[in-house]
Amino acid sequence: MMSEEEADNAFAIASEHSPKSSSWGFFSYLDVPPAFCGSGMGGFSWFATKEEMLDFLEEAYICSTRKDDEAKEAVCALVKEKRMLTSDDHMAVMELLNEELGGHLQMEWVGTLRDLQTGNHRYALYLRARFRTDDLDDCSDDVRLESPLEILERHGQPLKAGERSDFMDYIAEWGI
Repeated sequence: MMSEEEADNAFAIASEHSPKSSSWGFFSYLDVPPAFCGSGMGGFSWFATKEEMLDFLEEAYICSTRKDDEAKEAVCALVKEKRMLTSDDHMAVMELLNEELGGHLQMEWVGTLRDLQTGNHRYALYLRARFRTDDLDDCSDDVRLESPLEILERHGQPLKAGERSDFMDYIAEWGI
């Protein structure tokens, strides 16, 4: 089992990878009380393949928590079991980790970069809408008066080719 320091180093490397459209990744954040430094901070971590990402989640992700070794080993065993039992294992693994690591780490999203750029699920819609509306200087009064659902419908649409570079810069800073 990795030490916390080794796991933190692996996390740092994964968060520095530049994703390609087929890269797999996840967004996670610290789920600790506000009194702790870094509370709520998060970011994306990227991997060349789904298997690399799942291996990371099973090995380094769990070990970067402040849980004791026995608890970490128990969570690792549950993740291995979940991976063997499910075909859509990335979502099942995310749900399991969120349940087991509450108060330490939480994941909001797991999937491919292409999924973030064009997917029709809540997290992708929300992230793209935020990307397009966060700069209040560029937001018209109409946008500020829209309901949250209208904002998602209008501004959460898949990225256009000309937006991809700026979107990559945006998600590099997302959650930090």
